[in-house]
Formats: sequence, structure tokens, C-alpha cells
Amino acid sequence: MAAEVAKKENTLHSINNVSALYDECFGSIRRDLEDLGQKFLIKVAGIISFLGAVDRSNKDMMEAIKNAFDIS
Repeated sequence: MAAEVAKKENTLHSINNVSALYDECFGSIRRDLEDLGQKFLIKVAGIISFLGAVDRSNKDMMEAIKNAFDIS
């Protein structure tokens, strides 16, 4: 992911900003989710991308998700 951005920009300084890397790689997915008009889908996609999987039977995990992202 970072190599593609560095190659495209022709500089290694372009990979200093992690959020810009994510925007470059996942921006189209974010725009597609925004077009659906349900903002919570972006939160859900973020949770899954960071955690990989959500164990709904794990009360501690579910409470942490609820508190961090304000979704149940």
C-alpha cells in the first residue's frame, strides 16, 4: 500500500501521513458507503477492518465498541 503511494508520488515523503495512505487505498470504499446514506456503515467497516472479526458473545468487546463508536 505504502509502496504504491510512494511510486505514484515519486517520493518517500508521501508515506509519512498514514491517514493519507488509507484515503488513497480505501477512499473509494468510503465514498461508496457514504453514498448509501447510512453513516453507521462506515463505522462498522472501520471496526471490522481493525478487529478482523467481532465476537458478539464477548461482552467486553461489545462494550468497548459501543463506547468507542457510539453504536450498539
